[in-house]
Amino acid sequence: MTDAQPGSGAAEQRPTSGPAPRWGEYAPLPPAPPEPAIHPVGPAQQTPIPPAPTRAAGGAPVRKRRTWDLVLTIALLAYGLMTVLASLGGASDLGSTLDQVYAIQGLGDYEPSALAASLTGVANLAQVLLLALAAFVSYRLLKAGRIAFWVPLVAGAVASLLVGVLGLTLMLGDPTFQEYLGSVG
Repeated sequence: MTDAQPGSGAAEQRPTSGPAPRWGEYAPLPPAPPEPAIHPVGPAQQTPIPPAPTRAAGGAPVRKRRTWDLVLTIALLAYGLMTVLASLGGASDLGSTLDQVYAIQGLGDYEPSALAASLTGVANLAQVLLLALAAFVSYRLLKAGRIAFWVPLVAGAVASLLVGVLGLTLMLGDPTFQEYLGSVG
């Protein structure tokens, strides 16, 4: 079928099967965008592309391990282990330790009480439990890629504070120390 266009006098062929084309349907495609210029880059000018973060089984991104944190955490845990072992073996009785402190300070003799043995057991057990807890929490934080060196520091501070409070409890209950406080104050 041929249709004559008004004013042109030329005939145009149009497909007769199917609907008539819509406006712009037979228009030419736009030109492709130009290719980016490739410039040679020397080894000093190349910047490495960081790898995409990998995901753990739970879907959370796995963080990069910090070597300094790993080394510092292990060193602090090892120091805590040596400190706990030394306190279990060397200062196994707070009463004998307080007797030595009294002798150095010139306060007299410490009179050990039944409370000294039980508080010594509490102090030793607390130190062991705090070290185990610090090791567990540090391991979990390191495994997750988070900073963990602060955990052994906090556990050591809590253990020192606890042993100090227990020692002070024994000292305040001692008649020799109470006499000394009464003579000074």
